[in-house]
Amino acid sequence: MSSAVDLPNPNNLEDVWAYVEKGLDILLVKPLDEVALSPQMYMGMYSIIHNYCTNVPVSNTPFWGSDSSSSSEFRGVEIYQRLSSYLNRRLSTLKSEVSQYQDEELIKEYMVRFTRYSIGAKYLTNVFAYINRHWVPRQRDDGHTNVYDVYTLCLMKWKNSMLFSCSKLLTDAALAMIRRDRDGEAISTPLLSGLIQSLVALGIDGSDYSVSSHQPGLSVYEECFEGRFLEATAQYYKEESQRFIASHSVVQYMRKAESRIAEETKRLDEYLAVSTTPKLLNIVHNVLIADYSDILVSEHRALLDSHSITDLSCIYRLLSLIPDGLKPLMAEFELYVRKQGTLGIQQLLESSAASANQDAKAATRPAAAVDPQAYVSTLLRLHSTYASLVQEAYGNNPEFVKALDNACRDFINDTKTFSKAVRAPDIIARYCDTLLRKSSASSRAAAAAAVAVAATSNAASASSSSTAVDPSTNANTISSEDDLEAALNDVMTIFFYIDDKDVFQKSYARALARRLVNGISISDAAEASMISKLKDACGFDYISVLQRMFQDINISSDLTQAFKTSAEKEDLPLDMEMLVLGSNFWTMQPAKTDFQLPPLLQESLERFEKFYQSKHSGRKLEWLYNHCKGEMRATYNSPTGNGTVTYTFQVSAFQMAILLSYNDKDTLTYRELESITKLNKDFLAGSLSILLKAKVLLKEPQDATIEDPETRFIYNTGFRGKRLRVNLNQPLKFEQQKEAAATQKNIEEDRKVLIQSAIVRVMKARKQLKHVQLVQETITQISSRFSPSIGEIKKCIDLLIDKEYIARVDAERYQYLA
Repeated sequence: MSSAVDLPNPNNLEDVWAYVEKGLDILLVKPLDEVALSPQMYMGMYSIIHNYCTNVPVSNTPFWGSDSSSSSEFRGVEIYQRLSSYLNRRLSTLKSEVSQYQDEELIKEYMVRFTRYSIGAKYLTNVFAYINRHWVPRQRDDGHTNVYDVYTLCLMKWKNSMLFSCSKLLTDAALAMIRRDRDGEAISTPLLSGLIQSLVALGIDGSDYSVSSHQPGLSVYEECFEGRFLEATAQYYKEESQRFIASHSVVQYMRKAESRIAEETKRLDEYLAVSTTPKLLNIVHNVLIADYSDILVSEHRALLDSHSITDLSCIYRLLSLIPDGLKPLMAEFELYVRKQGTLGIQQLLESSAASANQDAKAATRPAAAVDPQAYVSTLLRLHSTYASLVQEAYGNNPEFVKALDNACRDFINDTKTFSKAVRAPDIIARYCDTLLRKSSASSRAAAAAAVAVAATSNAASASSSSTAVDPSTNANTISSEDDLEAALNDVMTIFFYIDDKDVFQKSYARALARRLVNGISISDAAEASMISKLKDACGFDYISVLQRMFQDINISSDLTQAFKTSAEKEDLPLDMEMLVLGSNFWTMQPAKTDFQLPPLLQESLERFEKFYQSKHSGRKLEWLYNHCKGEMRATYNSPTGNGTVTYTFQVSAFQMAILLSYNDKDTLTYRELESITKLNKDFLAGSLSILLKAKVLLKEPQDATIEDPETRFIYNTGFRGKRLRVNLNQPLKFEQQKEAAATQKNIEEDRKVLIQSAIVRVMKARKQLKHVQLVQETITQISSRFSPSIGEIKKCIDLLIDKEYIARVDAERYQYLA
């Protein structure tokens, strides 16, 4: 049967529409499984509509109240009007059918009809293609904003007629299903998802007149569903949270809240519109987290004490979901770490005081009384504990890392609690010294005797040398190079937090000088590794002095070898090692005392001076006798009465001069020793005190003071030592105190220079600057070395004004003068 036979007369509107309406009934009314529109009829519907629009004379009937359609060359108003009326009738029937249902059944029946209707509407797009392509655009161009393409017309009719008539009931049913879902009941999530998608699909307005321009909007979804859904969500969780926290612990509440948030996130994926995500989560976060943030922060303090990683992580995740939620946690964490750090150091100091049977308060004990290894171990334990906490509980959040750094920096540099006597830079430098010095077991064999020698550049200088080894043992047993490297890396972890890095540099330089001069450095490679780490942290200027010290030691080794080679034929009385050190790089200073070398030593020194001048004419040598050391052998009768026992005494140059005096007589008075050695009271009495304590010498009378000119000092022929090597070369306390005071003075002077240099650099670059800005930029430039006070910077500004490097422009600004 051909379509030409079946098609009605295109000039008869009634016949045309009767034919089209049969097809509409099939496309929009019959169940999907019964839709059997033949291709011939499908094409026939399109053809008859096309033929009608192109053959029927222009209607003089205005289009829905319009005064004229004269601008429309294409006909279609009658077909469009009849389609609109047909849709109204069809939707009226559907409303009657749906009105019989309630709750979830209402949603099911509504969605069955909407799905059927929307599928049919898509078919109509092709059937009415001619209308869509030609008549609708012309009508829109003439200002008829209530004209749409056929598919959009179908959706608009559904929205205005079907949806709005039952939207409240649909939303009530949907919210009831969601509540059941939240209560743990099983629901049909595809059904809810379909309803939500239908609401989004109906979100069209008057501008969406064609299929090509139509974009699903959110207006209908938001008006009919989203607003009420969000209100119901807030109310649901407000009531539940109040009930739950009243009968459960805070930790249980946290877990419940996190579980609820995960559930809501899942619902977003399953059946809610994407646009609802921020709105829903904002409500859930506010109700479940923000409203209880004070309680959560309080619980955070308790969980820090118990170190509950799982629960701390839960609090972190929850509070990270609300604006500024982590700020109280970071502040609390920083305060907690600071307190624990301070407490850890206090406990260490108290333990040290107790072990030493000292009654002084731990907070005021001098740094020298603090065990460096225990101190560093305490700091590393504290840092490791809370660094792990930051990583495991706080996701290594940079802000929490910063809080940890701030806390560690505060308690490590806390001079208010521990006083300036307990200074981290000094203690850590001493710890480095224990790591980098040889243990007694690895000490090299000492020569028979040695004398320290110093040489400098053309300017005044000081240096020292030695062959004997300090027998003090390393507090840390380093079993391999890898262990040592790991220990040095640990040092750098603590070093990062030291404010006064210049103090550390001075202390480290002093200790390095002792290691190099005494030949007790564990290895050149280890020393170089540590210097490299300091260079990476603070730059080349920070370690330039340390590197120069190494160079001096290497040069001195070559110089000593050359001297020994040249003196082989002259038969030197002693085996000696000389160190020639530049005074600009070494902190050691000559002792402020006269000193008469024993003749045995004087000859060797004079030979070296002559040799050195032959190599470096014009340079001046200055001997550092207080840093010289050597070894002496003393033979005593065996306590068994059979044979003799020979002891090796490791002594300072001053002690050597004293003991050599006893080769001529067994008893000498203080006055006689003073005359022989030319030493002043401090050095002579200090040296004698050590010899008396070791019982190498005896004093008569026993209750006499050492400094009494008539006090007699007797060589103890019955000396008995626990070991055959006896270290008598102990530091003199007064000299250590003077050295510390001199070092502190040098630090203060160096700081003035650094501050002034920084100020000049800033002003040279900026030309003019306000006082506050100058202070801030100066602090920034030198903060890697130490933390200057505002008062120190102001004094240096005044000095530079006096030196005419800068000038005041007005009360607030400075000008660079160049």
